[in-house]
Amino acid sequence: MPNITLVMKAGKAYEHFVFEKFKRFFRDFDVKMNDKIIGKISKIKREIDVSIKGKKDNVELLYLIQCKDHKKPANITIIGEFSSVIKDVGASKGFLICSSGFAKTIHHYALSLGIELITVEDINSVKWKVEIEIPVIYIKKIGQVKISARITANNELVKKNKESIQLTDKDFEELSLDGGTSIINLFDYLNQKIESEKIKISETDHMILSDPTLMLRFSGIWVSAIFDVQFFISEIYFLKYLHPDTYSQINDHIRNKILPLDLLIKELSTNFDESYIEIDKDNIPIFTNFNFKIEESLIPLKKQAMIELSAKKI
Repeated sequence: MPNITLVMKAGKAYEHFVFEKFKRFFRDFDVKMNDKIIGKISKIKREIDVSIKGKKDNVELLYLIQCKDHKKPANITIIGEFSSVIKDVGASKGFLICSSGFAKTIHHYALSLGIELITVEDINSVKWKVEIEIPVIYIKKIGQVKISARITANNELVKKNKESIQLTDKDFEELSLDGGTSIINLFDYLNQKIESEKIKISETDHMILSDPTLMLRFSGIWVSAIFDVQFFISEIYFLKYLHPDTYSQINDHIRNKILPLDLLIKELSTNFDESYIEIDKDNIPIFTNFNFKIEESLIPLKKQAMIELSAKKI
């Protein structure tokens, strides 16, 4: 059986391209290509390139799209003809899309008739090819913690204190909630508290660990302890640009605005690597309507984050 290839005429291909884009834009509406609507005034069938029907706030809406695959910019004659169709079928608004743009002299006139002058630019379109890079900002967080331990000296510790006590990091590492039967690392306990109490350390600078049964193995002796924890968070910003696999945008020629429409990046990694360059966080160069922001998590806190440990007897 021979292969059959369907060749779409230039104008129809153009309409189909616009139809597919507006289907994505008006997801909750009925978007139809080559629709036929009876004119309320003319009583004849009006052929519409693309119609958009739907309801918003219990109000029935009808939008019309007219596609012009012309070599010259759309002029006042095209605007007038399209306006008559909009009025005849009782549409709320019209979108005129012309591959060659629009004469600047018609902008105000189109707006007064409820007609938007737009193009749908796309990285893969022959008509409206657009070069685009998507900025990805990576925020590297540096967490530092200052922990002060206030301990209650018992008889055993007082007796040992008469001799020389040599303190090391280990004197601040081992905690217990059951008198020393089971042991938990200080940072593991701190992370559990942060998680169970849903503490956002990026939004707070201070917390107290004061469980009544909390004990610290201090110089080899279990003593009651209260911990005062202070957080110091700093951020370093990095930037790189990605070329999207799919991208399109609506260009509003009257208001000179760009509205992102469709974006697909197949390989967007959240891992930090050498492809990022450090930037000034107060002067981030964002040039597109799309950007991605990736923030490192500081949870769980690691021992390397600790910058100071001190103990006081109470």
